[in-house]
Amino acid sequence: MKSVFLSLLKKLTPNVIFPFYHAVTDHPAQHYKNLFDARSIDCFSQDLDTFKNFGDPIGLKQLLTMTEENYFPGRFFMISFDDGLSEVYDFAVPEMEKKEVKATLFINSDFVSNADLFYRYKASLILETPVSDPIKIYSFFDENDKNTSIRELLLNIKYHEKKILDQIAEAINLDFHQYLQTSKVYMTGKQIMELHQMGYDIGGHSVDHPLFHDIDPEEQLLQARQSLDFVETLTGTDIRAFAFPFSDWGVKDEFFKKCDADLTFGTAKIKQDPIKNHFQRLSFEENGKSGSQILNREFSAYLVKRLIGKHRTKRR
Repeated sequence: MKSVFLSLLKKLTPNVIFPFYHAVTDHPAQHYKNLFDARSIDCFSQDLDTFKNFGDPIGLKQLLTMTEENYFPGRFFMISFDDGLSEVYDFAVPEMEKKEVKATLFINSDFVSNADLFYRYKASLILETPVSDPIKIYSFFDENDKNTSIRELLLNIKYHEKKILDQIAEAINLDFHQYLQTSKVYMTGKQIMELHQMGYDIGGHSVDHPLFHDIDPEEQLLQARQSLDFVETLTGTDIRAFAFPFSDWGVKDEFFKKCDADLTFGTAKIKQDPIKNHFQRLSFEENGKSGSQILNREFSAYLVKRLIGKHRTKRR
C-alpha cells in the first residue's frame, strides 16, 4: 500500500523542487535575526540528504535545457540562496561540497562586497540596538502609531520609505557604515567569482531589493536588467537567471516578456506557473521542522491545491 501511495505521489507532484535559503549558520547575525530563521549547519546538512533522497541536483544550464525541451527525465532539485550573504561562503558551501551538491546564488548588485546594506537589514539592526528612550524612534512616525510596537513599525517600513531608517539610526547613534566596515555581511566579488569557478551558478536578485509589487513596471525592468548585467559582467555567465526579491506577486506578464532573463524564480512554494521558464521556490528556513517534514507538508498542501484547482499561479 505504501509503495502504491509513493508511486501516486510521484506522479502527482512536480519533478523538480526549488529549495531556497538566505543564510546557514549556528550564530545568526543581528542584521537578519529579526527577519528569518537562519538554518543551522546540522539542519542544512540533513536537508541536503533529504533533497538527495528526492532526486538529483541540477544547475541553471540543466534546468534551462530541460525546460526548452519540455523533458524532465527523473526527479531533481535546485538549491538557491538569496542576498549573497557571507554565511553562504563560510558555512553553506563547505557542507554542499561534502555532499557534492552545488547551488545558485542570487545577488543584489548594490550590496556585493558590503557596498551598502539592505533596508530591512537596517531595520533588524535598529531592533538589536539598545534605546534608552523609545520616543527617539516613535518621533519618526505618526501620532496614531504610538500604540503600535516599535518592532511592527520598523518591519513594516516599505522600500520607498527606507530613508526613515537612516534618520532613526542617526538619532540612536547607530552607524550603518561602521557596521559594514566591521561585519562580514555580504560576500565579496572575489568570493562570488571563486564560487562561480567552482561550479556554483550566479543570478540576479535586483539592484537593492525592493518588493516588485510596490514599484512601477519601468523600475521593475530596470532593477532586474541592471542586476542581470552586473552578474554577467562579474562572472561571464551565459545564462541570465533572476530571482524576485520578496515575491513575484502582482508582477504582470509583460515583465517576463521584457526582462531579458532566461530563467526567473518566485517564492510561492510548490506551485506550477503558466510562464514556462518561471519557477516557484520553497523556503526551508523554519526552526523546529526538519527538511523532510517541510517537504512532506508542502507536497500534501500541493495535492490539496491540485484537487481544488489552486496549484497554478494566476497571472494577467
